Amino acid sequence: MDIKTFYNERQTKLQEFQNEYNELKIQYKNSLQQYLEDSSKLQGVLDVNKQLNDLITEFIGKSGSQFDEQTINDLTNDILLYQQQYKELKNSKNSNEKAQQILNSETITLNDLKYKYNIFLGIFIICILIIIYYIFITPKQSILVSLKSQPLPMM
Repeated sequence: MDIKTFYNERQTKLQEFQNEYNELKIQYKNSLQQYLEDSSKLQGVLDVNKQLNDLITEFIGKSGSQFDEQTINDLTNDILLYQQQYKELKNSKNSNEKAQQILNSETITLNDLKYKYNIFLGIFIICILIIIYYIFITPKQSILVSLKSQPLPMM
C-alpha cells in the first residue's frame, strides 16, 4: 500500500467518523432540549449519550495508532465528559437543571473565550498606540536635543 492511499483512507475514515460524531452531538443537544420541554424523555437523552460514548470508544479501538495523539486525546476527553454527563443526569435529583447546565456549557465557554479575546485585543491596541506615540515623539525630541546642543549664531 502506498503512502498516499494510506493517507487518503485514513482521512476518509476520520471524515466519516467526524460526520457521524457531529450528527450525534446535534442529536444529543436536540434530545437535551426536548427533555427540558418534556421531562419524560430522559431515557432518550441517556441513549444518545451512550451512543456517543460507544461511537468514540469504537473509533479509538479500531484506529489504533493510525491517528495523531492529539485527536485521540481529544476524543478520550470527550468520552470522559459524556460519561460524566450521563452519570450526572442519571443520578441527579434535579435533572432538568443539570440538562440546562449541559446545554449552557458551550455558551459559557464561548463567552469566556470572547472575554479573553477582548482583553487580548485591548492590550494589543494599547501596545500599538504606545509604539505609534514613540514613533512620532522620538523625532521631535531628537530635533530639540540637536537644537539645544548647537549654539545660536551671533549676529
